[in-house]
Amino acid sequence: MMYLVIYDVQDDRERLFIMRTLQAAGLRRVEYSSYLGPLDLNDAEALAEIIHAHLGDRDSSYFVPLTSYTTGMTLISTKHGVRRPSQSRLEAT
Repeated sequence: MMYLVIYDVQDDRERLFIMRTLQAAGLRRVEYSSYLGPLDLNDAEALAEIIHAHLGDRDSSYFVPLTSYTTGMTLISTKHGVRRPSQSRLEAT
């Protein structure tokens, strides 16, 4: 299943650790503090536990599972307009 992982971490060192951990797990960066990629539930839970150990009192992370239904409703808004990404772009890692 595809997961969107979003985090808000204040400490630069911890944020860098989380970024590298998500990249090593095969997720790709889609925005500054958000990553997208395929994970099974066990891998998502393991990553969430690793990240949890690096969160401060005011930090947070979200692991959002994306179904084919919800990815089909995804919209990307940029300066150039609003569009729907191709399914292959959402699935690419």
